[in-house]
Amino acid sequence: DVTGLSFAVGAGENWTAEIVLHAISGASGQGLKFRVNGPGAGSVLIGIQGTGTSGSTTLECEVQTAFAVASPAKTFCTGSNLIGLVRIHLTITNATAGTVQLQANNASGSNTVTIKAGSDLVARRTG
Repeated sequence: DVTGLSFAVGAGENWTAEIVLHAISGASGQGLKFRVNGPGAGSVLIGIQGTGTSGSTTLECEVQTAFAVASPAKTFCTGSNLIGLVRIHLTITNATAGTVQLQANNASGSNTVTIKAGSDLVARRTG
């Protein structure tokens, strides 16, 4: 769980949210993987866009259609000590009451993930 990047939803509510992360990959060159955990919903759409590899200027993208995806497909900020920007957009329809929480992990699952201060989450209840 990424401390400070979560919000509470009520039963039957609809939400949109945007998370902007300033991330740094590890010294070993392993990148970062992201997912969003939540209490459940009628519909969830999570779009993740961010810095890909250190040798590429192309952004990587991933779409997740459920909370807590077992194996996120894309690795972001892949490179040794690479500073990257990641944007995550969420749409939640007919939520179950609980907490929506950003989660991050090193691509190998064993090293440090660094999310810099100043990263931000803005959530809006839409219904």
